Amino acid sequence: MIILKKVYIENFRCLKNIEVKFENDITVIVGENDAGKTSLIDVLKIIFQGKKIEIDDFFYGTDTIKIKVEFDDETYLLLFKREGETINSKFFIYLTQEKLEQIKKSIYSDDFVESDDNITKAKNIASIISVSYRSNTPFNTLKKNLTDKINDLINNSIYEIETTIPNKNAYFLDGKDFEDITTFINELFFREERRNIWNERIEEDKTIGQAIEEHLKQYEKEVNNNINQEEIISRIKGFLPSLTEIAVTSDFILKDLNIDVSVKMLENGAVIPIDKKGDGTKRRITMALFDYKSDNNGDSNLYVLDEPDTHLHVKAQLELMKILNNFTNGNKQIIITTHSPFIINYCKPIKIRLFCNKNNETKVSHLNNCSDVEEILRDIGVENIFLFFAKKILIVEGETEEKFIPIIFDRLFNINLSSNLIKIMNVKGIKNVPGFSNALLQLINKDNIYALIDNDADDVTIELINRLDLANDHLYKIGQKEFEDSFKPKTIYNCWKKHVESRNRNIGNRWTEEEISRIKEDCLKNSKKFSKKLKELNDSCLIGLDKIKLGTALGNYCEIDELDDNLKKFLYILKD
Repeated sequence: MIILKKVYIENFRCLKNIEVKFENDITVIVGENDAGKTSLIDVLKIIFQGKKIEIDDFFYGTDTIKIKVEFDDETYLLLFKREGETINSKFFIYLTQEKLEQIKKSIYSDDFVESDDNITKAKNIASIISVSYRSNTPFNTLKKNLTDKINDLINNSIYEIETTIPNKNAYFLDGKDFEDITTFINELFFREERRNIWNERIEEDKTIGQAIEEHLKQYEKEVNNNINQEEIISRIKGFLPSLTEIAVTSDFILKDLNIDVSVKMLENGAVIPIDKKGDGTKRRITMALFDYKSDNNGDSNLYVLDEPDTHLHVKAQLELMKILNNFTNGNKQIIITTHSPFIINYCKPIKIRLFCNKNNETKVSHLNNCSDVEEILRDIGVENIFLFFAKKILIVEGETEEKFIPIIFDRLFNINLSSNLIKIMNVKGIKNVPGFSNALLQLINKDNIYALIDNDADDVTIELINRLDLANDHLYKIGQKEFEDSFKPKTIYNCWKKHVESRNRNIGNRWTEEEISRIKEDCLKNSKKFSKKLKELNDSCLIGLDKIKLGTALGNYCEIDELDDNLKKFLYILKD
């Protein structure tokens, strides 16, 4: 299986200087609109389909576009130079001496005798190292020309060879293709046939391409005979006195055949009006065809899917991802762009590439290989959508603040914390601090990370803050010992009382403002856990008190003007 490893792009639209690495199975490209996702798709079309470079494709103020594409076995360089309104192009392949020796050895092999497979292999090698041939060139002649060229390259230490754009299989399907069943079938099922049909044999020793070339060569002779008549030559000699002959040659180029495909869905001979069906239904049909393709196609190919999830229901999106996963198990490589949070969360974070456009220049972020990353993120409940798109990350130490912050934020600003792309992470769920901090900083700018901690933060929290290298104005210490002791006894008393009574229960007889005040003073003086003593005060209540429930109660019933000033300031910064 030929794998696309990575692409380096320079000066193509907003892709000023980026490198994109691809997974062997599925790579998911995400980013806001105009982040550069479509530009990447067009670069892949330049590589695989020969898409033309236009003047507007050059990054502002530049006149050279460079595209370096690395497969698992070959590396190509595509150069485009702008000169006025003209664009000149050159394509190169990088081959090591070891690779050239390997090719040479395969040609010298006793098994490399004339056969359909070996003829195809020889022509592929010829295309790579720029050895010209015709469809009817004898096999042994082509074989000799290949070895001569390879020996010349090795002897002269030439490893950068001008060549043509690599002829690799790649399918491009966008959202519209998934809605247009005819286009979908044409691309998915007829694409290879459009290219390979010239190699079909019409006789035992002759392909369609060879027959057409023979016909053209015969016609070429007729044209030369006719155009070289003495009468024509004598007329032209009046302008070219030294003329003796006119030579006309033809060169048959095997381009993809244009095949017009028509698709009809029938019920007992009657046409089912698919065009009247919804886009979701059409996409489900094309998904079924894609699923069939995965089970019945042994070829190794690259599939580039541009937002195939458009108009698909959530369940259908997840169904699509299952089909794609099954597809890659059959040695297929898929690159998919998407805006769907469900698809983003479905994938392993290591497979996601985040495109961001700053000042009209795209930057790419992704997680480097780390065996612990996925386990770390899963343990603390971080979904990919927050990992890649969070505006702010808030690190807290305990369950009380983890529960309290989203509720009070909603009450204070009438904005849901999650919908505002703010993610809270509890440090207590982080088992691997070095791995977590490394993963976080690969994707999140540290200027978007904040920490809300106690004055007596534990060693794990301190280590994390140090590794994240947070600035002082991103570090908020709330409370004297614990987050809970930042609230006045009266506030704690009233909030928990209202929480209990809202559930039609009575507060315990030990739950009083005076008792809360007494234990708070004692805990601060003797370094005891205030949150633990609060739990003991509530022992006669049928609703048990813990940090999560206390955080809920404080969030729901605390008056805004009762908040600690430092906490209130932090909430406004979090919003902005």
